[in-house]
Amino acid sequence: MRRKLWVAFLGSVLAGLAARAAQAAGRAPDACALLTRAELQTIQGATLRQAKPTRQNDGGLSVLQCFFDLDPFVRSVSVTLSRSEGPNGDPSAVRARWDRQFHSAPREEAGRPSKGEREREEGGGEPRPIPGIGQQAFWEPSRVGGALYVFEKDAFLRLAVGGAEDDAARLDRAVRLARKALRRM
Repeated sequence: MRRKLWVAFLGSVLAGLAARAAQAAGRAPDACALLTRAELQTIQGATLRQAKPTRQNDGGLSVLQCFFDLDPFVRSVSVTLSRSEGPNGDPSAVRARWDRQFHSAPREEAGRPSKGEREREEGGGEPRPIPGIGQQAFWEPSRVGGALYVFEKDAFLRLAVGGAEDDAARLDRAVRLARKALRRM
């Protein structure tokens, strides 16, 4: 038991150090460094098989993603961190993307449903505000999981979780994971 606690502590420290080193170097941290193995396994109640990072640039934003493949698979977690690109990036680009997603007209183009509307029509629900986390947060439920979006300073985090339990339980797990990740952003 003491060894498990020590390993969990060491993993948390190393993840925090990796995130700080990336920030000091002027880069966004690896999205896989935002959560530790111990946090995922404790909160999700599943075993981490592997973490798969990806990175892309999208309209002035650096989008870092990590897919945490857990066993059972239904408990897997996807974390996406969107920030302005590079050390001289424009933080207003992040806010503009956030505002388009959560505070704009419901249609991208006249007569065509937005991506969010298509997902909601396929079994999801309307995003609902979640108080007490980040500067602003929304939960968007779906039939098999849900995604928690959190805006904080010059970035936003999307944390998608699955699971067989009800929406309230999935939201609770997503909030607990997001609180851990926000400390390392």
